Order: sequence, then structure tokens, then C-alpha cells
Amino acid sequence: MLSGLFVAAGLWVREFLPISVGRHEMVGWNYAAGYGGDSVGRRFAAAQTGADAGMSNACDMKTGDLVDLLNGILQRERARRSPATFGQRLTTTPAP
Repeated sequence: MLSGLFVAAGLWVREFLPISVGRHEMVGWNYAAGYGGDSVGRRFAAAQTGADAGMSNACDMKTGDLVDLLNGILQRERARRSPATFGQRLTTTPAP
């Protein structure tokens, strides 16, 4: 399910990171170079949180663990789409 997020977004996400808004921990992300979305909103968000955008952590996971999971999926999607690995079967170990 989560990997669909990256496919739908066209891998415009560069990285995920934990952020805080007030007392609330959230998952933030920075967009990849070349992303042409709302630059005013991204600049405002980055000034407030250090990330281009964010979402609340509605999962029953620690924010750092969710960030690690999302970054792992992002790396696998990048490898899957890489011309160097095209046609190769990826073997990954599921996260614990």
C-alpha cells in the first residue's frame, strides 16, 4: 500500500524525516530537485519545520520507525526503477 504512494507521486520525494509542529511529531518530506509544485507553500513549510511538506503520524508506530519504513520503500522503488537494475529480480528482506 505505501509503495503505491511513491509510484503515484512519481518518486518526487527525496527523503522522509521526522519533524515537530508544536508538541506534535509528524513525518516530513523534502521533494526531489526538479519538483515544480507549490514553491511558496514549500518555503513556508521548510521555514517552520525544516521539511517541504508533512503529514501527521496516524499509524501505531513511532515517528522515527515510520520514517525509516518510508525511506526504505523509497530506496527500493528507486532501485526498482533504476536502469542499472532493469530486468533484474530484487531480493529484499521484509522489515521486522
